[in-house]
Amino acid sequence: MKSNQTIKEYLLEKGITYRENGQELITKCIFSNCDSDSASNEGHLYFNTETSQYDCKKCGEKGNLITLKKHFGDTSIPHSSSLYRGPIFNDGLVEKCHKDLSENIRKYLNDRGLSDNIINEYKLGYGKFYNKNYITIPIMGENGYNFFKLRQDPKDGDGKITYPKGAEATIFGSYDEERQIICEGELDALALISQGINAVSSTHGAGTFKEEWVDENLRKPKNIYVCFDNDEAGKKGSLRVLKILENLGLRNINQITLPEEVGGGGDTTDYLTILNLLVNDLLNK
Repeated sequence: MKSNQTIKEYLLEKGITYRENGQELITKCIFSNCDSDSASNEGHLYFNTETSQYDCKKCGEKGNLITLKKHFGDTSIPHSSSLYRGPIFNDGLVEKCHKDLSENIRKYLNDRGLSDNIINEYKLGYGKFYNKNYITIPIMGENGYNFFKLRQDPKDGDGKITYPKGAEATIFGSYDEERQIICEGELDALALISQGINAVSSTHGAGTFKEEWVDENLRKPKNIYVCFDNDEAGKKGSLRVLKILENLGLRNINQITLPEEVGGGGDTTDYLTILNLLVNDLLNK
């Protein structure tokens, strides 16, 4: 049993079929017979690919990869010598990975709407972690860099994880007193920032926005726009953020629905780069 196994890898190992919808893997419930009356292509057990947490929308069973392995009897713990030991996370590692960013990966980021200035300002980089190659996005905290958000080299896959593992979700991006966008992913936020529009995102996916993040930075803007991905997870996440903001008394909030042309699962980056449309047009709808 691999110590750095992803939820996708474990489901495949167990022969559990699923369908993907954004950052969610959806299958029939494996904990009860609650899906026995569901259609053949319908399931209610949702797995988050970033956090490995699961939630059955029908019977309410919840947990994570560890509890899932316990459910299947896979409770053995690898000997400490076999556990992954990566480099110590610190400012030096952030600089090293930034220096190791290749021209190919830089071009990939440029094609996703990120300017060279933003790539350099936010110290995006490249490195090998958990025996795979990742784009590194350093996440800043109050006292310096806290962890990397890793995005797998696009030629190898679309995996996302944190380094070190277990990093707590936080908010990422930049703020503005006039108009502020809350979007779904770090690269979406950086693409917007590259166009001069301040944006923030949770580091852990659509459904992880926290009430405690609504501080003075999010209370100052004259207008707040919530723009998540064009899929089920994004729609649910967007409504969740809107409800949090409303419950905290914010009234200057706007929900942005991406045009159908971005496709199912399309995001802000697709709007900016594939459709080549202007942010202002989106905000003024």
